[in-house]
Amino acid sequence: MINFRAFKYIHYSLLIVTVLLVLIGVVSIYSAAYQITLETNAQVHYAMKQLAWACIGIFIFFVIIFYGYDGIYKLSYPLFLGNILLLVLVLVLGSVRHGSQRWLQFGGVLIQPSEFAKLTFVLALARYVSKNLMQNRSFMFVLKPLLLTFIPVILILQQPDLGTSLVFFPVFLSVIFVAGVNIRYLIKMSLVGITTMPFLWFCLRDYQKNRIRVFCDPNLDPTGLGYQAIQSKIAVGAGGLFGKGWLNGTQNQLNFLPKRHTDFIFSVISEEWGFLGVVLVLSLYFLLVVMGIYIASKSKDTYGKLLAVGISFMILSHVVINVGMTVGIMPITGLPLVFLSYGGSSMLTALISIAILESIWIKRRYDY
Repeated sequence: MINFRAFKYIHYSLLIVTVLLVLIGVVSIYSAAYQITLETNAQVHYAMKQLAWACIGIFIFFVIIFYGYDGIYKLSYPLFLGNILLLVLVLVLGSVRHGSQRWLQFGGVLIQPSEFAKLTFVLALARYVSKNLMQNRSFMFVLKPLLLTFIPVILILQQPDLGTSLVFFPVFLSVIFVAGVNIRYLIKMSLVGITTMPFLWFCLRDYQKNRIRVFCDPNLDPTGLGYQAIQSKIAVGAGGLFGKGWLNGTQNQLNFLPKRHTDFIFSVISEEWGFLGVVLVLSLYFLLVVMGIYIASKSKDTYGKLLAVGISFMILSHVVINVGMTVGIMPITGLPLVFLSYGGSSMLTALISIAILESIWIKRRYDY
């Protein structure tokens, strides 16, 4: 039964921040894709497509608010398993774009299962950890969720998509830490991970190795792999304090900056809105993450608490990795910026995540 009374207890601050980020994203995508739309004679602007995805996401948002997140608990494992099957299907039948095989095409619509995999992983991880909380001092309490983490990570690395795969580990660590895991196990795991990192170099593909080399020195290949990083930093620095104005960014409108409506939308915002615009956007993300953690602290049940923590750190990881690669303090990995980058799968995942946070908050005052 639909419960309209739930809206009485909604976290409106979280909702307002989310709406602001979505609107900023649509406006920024319009500017970033303005020249692309003209050159390709596209009938529908990327911004309009993003707005359409946002509307679909808002509809799903309301459905989750109406029915509550409790019903998702029983679906956690099936959703995760279904997503794993989609990731396998991507490797067999996926559409190849820009050298990566990350999408499944249904009619004229492209879906990126790796985006949804992050959320379904949080659902499955939160369910397993909350169900086995009494074993939180044992090593198996850490090992089994870690193995669960590697399943989607390995499949996503095969696409290849290093950026998305990196998001899973902060989520894993945050959830098991909040669950009260023995810190010694985390320290030992971290030491093992650090000591094995040099060997991972040999597991990377040639282009990934080159990206790391170029990250250390973009001038090694200024017209190739280093071009994106160099142009991005020029755009970020060109914005100054107040920016050049909407639709007036030279790196953007003169086509110097590739992938500007997707992975490098932050560069467009920096150039056109300047330092003050960047502070505004980062402040909104900060508020979003803080509210997510606060909702976790007020949750009535362990599953809701772990779910809210996992979602909060999923969003935080996205922001840190994307902004880091944009300003040149992290290697370029091809990870979208939540709510701002163009992409239907990313938008739906983000809005569903916020809806789950809202539902967790509502339940503290109103039982579905």
